[in-house]
Amino acid sequence: MWLWLLPALGAMVCLGLMGITTKLALRTIEWQQIVFWVPICYAVFAVLFAVFNNAKFPLGRGGFWAAMTGICASAGLVLVMLALSHASASTVIPVTAVYPALTVVVAAIFLSESFTVPKVIGTLLVVAGAVIIGRWSG
Repeated sequence: MWLWLLPALGAMVCLGLMGITTKLALRTIEWQQIVFWVPICYAVFAVLFAVFNNAKFPLGRGGFWAAMTGICASAGLVLVMLALSHASASTVIPVTAVYPALTVVVAAIFLSESFTVPKVIGTLLVVAGAVIIGRWSG
């Protein structure tokens, strides 16, 4: 039941640290240069998954959606790096972290997931927090 929590917390830590590591890298290189490292790291994970989990390259409908996931993840990461090259991490990352609001709406439309009061309240709080940080951060 709680098997999702540990990887979700790990993702939160990794994504939270990404804003810091990107800003540190931007002190000496351009954001486009950071992008070179992303496919290298993804390739390492792909090889590890192939070796230790016998993962195969997906084709068909699942492969299409996997490719779309890769496109969204890559484009999102590049756009975060571009934003971080123009503003502080403490401003950019909270604003980009509003993506769950989009996920909740799109999941309701395309995945038939239900809106619940806690989801709506939580989503509104996330959006409000990002607006406050984006509006009044320096």
